[in-house]
This record gives sequence, structure tokens and C-alpha cells, in this order.
Amino acid sequence: MERKALILTVTVADYRFPENFSCWCAGTLEAKGVPTVLEILEIPKEAMSHESLQLQAAQLNRLEELLLLSDLLLLILPSHQNMLPTALAPSIQLLASKKHYKKCKLITIGMDVTKKSNEIDYDLAFNYSSDQLYKQLGPIRCTAPTQIQDSPTGDMCPLFAASYDSLCSLIQQILDMGSTECTTKV
Repeated sequence: MERKALILTVTVADYRFPENFSCWCAGTLEAKGVPTVLEILEIPKEAMSHESLQLQAAQLNRLEELLLLSDLLLLILPSHQNMLPTALAPSIQLLASKKHYKKCKLITIGMDVTKKSNEIDYDLAFNYSSDQLYKQLGPIRCTAPTQIQDSPTGDMCPLFAASYDSLCSLIQQILDMGSTECTTKV
């Protein structure tokens, strides 16, 4: 049976690194013969506006449809001190309740929100524990999380230059999903 992967990531205003890294992962998996869908959740600046609630409902409906078609789930999410953006809680609850996928891999992008870039305003609340996510999704289905370092400019070149072998190893882990589990830092 052909495996299908769903990559779930976020985009926030002008911060594009999670999206760029997710596109690279999706392209690499496709090249290796794994059909892949990339779903990018938008985190609005104003979390409780009417428009943001409508956007959230539409995103949850789309995510529910995609989960039915996927057996590999990759979460590529920004994190700060082992915490994920609070705005992801509804999506994570949906993922926890709809366990159609066989395996899940969490890849966190370690952000330093104390360093403000001239180009990016990291205006996110990080109050959702990645450990809580791991427990909700279930350790049987989840492989050990991987953390990669952030690139505030969104540029992938420094990551490739410094960690190409680790990135290849990460892709192999995803392809093997279910064999040897290990935590990787890139």
C-alpha cells in the first residue's frame, strides 16, 4: 500500500522559515516516492477577531479532510523553550482525536523570541507544551521529536551548509517511520 504523508506547518506574518523548511521536506519526500500534501496553517495576529475565528474553522475542516487521506503526519512547528504557539491548540486537539494516521513525527524549529529581527516580529504566545502534544498524539504513534535551528531570514542555505548529513538522516527517519526511534538535533 502506498504511504501518503501530510506535512502540517504554520505561517505567521513575515516569518517564513517553517514554510520554507516544510516545502523542502515535501519536495524531498515526493522525490523519494512518498505522495505528500503540505498544509500551511495561518496564525492570525489578532487571535479572537471574527475573521480569525472563521479562518480557524475553515482550517480545521480542511485538516480533518486531509487526515482521512494520510498515514504519515509530519508536524513542523516553531517552538520556544519546548513550548509551541498557543494558537495551535484547536488543531492539535483535532489531530489527537482523529488518529487515522499510523505514524507522526514532530519537528520543532527552535526560535529565540528574545532576539527581535529587523524584518520579523515574533508576536506569538508560546504556552502549549510540546510534551503535552506528544502525550496527546500518543507515544505509540509518535516517533521521537527532532529540533532544528531557526533562520529568522527564512534562508535555508546556512542550515544546508551546517547540517546536510543530519537533514539527510532526518528524511531517512521519516521514510523509515516505525523502525529505530531516535532524537535528532539539527
